[in-house]
Amino acid sequence: IQTGDETKIKQGLALAEKFPPDIAKDIRQDRRTEDAIFSLYEGRLSTAFGPASQHYDIAGALAQVASLKQIYPGLARTRDVADALSASRDQEVERLGGELTELLAGGQLLPDSNSADVGDVLELVARLNPASEVLVDARIAQTYTQAANEAIANERYERAERVLSAGLRFAPSDEGL
Repeated sequence: IQTGDETKIKQGLALAEKFPPDIAKDIRQDRRTEDAIFSLYEGRLSTAFGPASQHYDIAGALAQVASLKQIYPGLARTRDVADALSASRDQEVERLGGELTELLAGGQLLPDSNSADVGDVLELVARLNPASEVLVDARIAQTYTQAANEAIANERYERAERVLSAGLRFAPSDEGL
């Protein structure tokens, strides 16, 4: 287990479970064993979720934390890993909220393959935290409504339809849209 090799860790943990519970616990609690297991799971976690490297698989990261909690339930180090993931996710959602503000102010409302748009940010926020306040920001519907009204006033009906359609994706119950 202490080598840190994923296969050996899996085999070692499976073997340790065949021993009496107190011996299996001693094996898991050995500092070198614990360090190897945490190193493995922290590596998997950062591969799944690491905003700096554009990795946004929060479900995969949460699965790694759940697996770690099965091995080390109640351990402070396990809670620290879970808390760090939660804090990192929250920081990224906050950063995305700032990016949303910039995109709304810049009128980047429609999908564009060359740059980020409001939809890109909202989809990512929804994946990271479906209960985020960012997703129900009143400015979203207001900005889409204003852009659609401007397009209609300028007789750009095709654009108005695209703007309304995009806006309704993110604010489906907004009366203004």
